[in-house]
Amino acid sequence: MFYFKKKLLLTLNLNFLDNYKKRFFEFTYSNCNIIIDLTKHTLTIIKNNKLKVVKFADNLDNTYYIIPEKILNKDYKNLCDLKESIILSKFIFDIEKSTK
Repeated sequence: MFYFKKKLLLTLNLNFLDNYKKRFFEFTYSNCNIIIDLTKHTLTIIKNNKLKVVKFADNLDNTYYIIPEKILNKDYKNLCDLKESIILSKFIFDIEKSTK
């Protein structure tokens, strides 16, 4: 699958028959690199020679409990805001449309 919009080229290759121990997504932009490691449950952002690592839940079912709990406790750290969620949703819908 290739997706090209706003100077973004996305290539996704999924092969569930491989027995690789590495499971990650890597996004390379002109100003930063983003690596999502599904085995280590980390999101790594490299920008301007600075490294930021964010750990995420290893069980996706837990996210359905964690996110509402954080909102109720007014702990908004590591949650996206409305603008970011709209951008992400549009991006996902555009990819979905381009693959049909």
